[in-house]
Amino acid sequence: MTGYGLAATSELSTLLGRSISSARSSSYKARRAGVRVITVDARFTSQLCPDCGYTARNNRFSRDGFGCRMCGLAGPADHVAGINVRNRARLSVGTCQRARTCRLKADG
Repeated sequence: MTGYGLAATSELSTLLGRSISSARSSSYKARRAGVRVITVDARFTSQLCPDCGYTARNNRFSRDGFGCRMCGLAGPADHVAGINVRNRARLSVGTCQRARTCRLKADG
């Protein structure tokens, strides 16, 4: 995920289909281009609703699908996880105070 001159990667990216060398290469290329790289904890990012903050295993109703049981937000699970990784990165660098504020800034 990129934006605001930074790239966010998850610690789990190496376990979920990307090799360690690929993850290192991406970080190296980003740093070489002057982009700040932030590694965030990716646990529960595909189960956390970026809209209301509700986290539950059954929010991830299938391998590819996300549907919040609290507020009804729905979409591809990988996209939702990406939004949550981005929000955690922004929170860690202090560009916003809460995850919902991060989402509203980025998505309009």
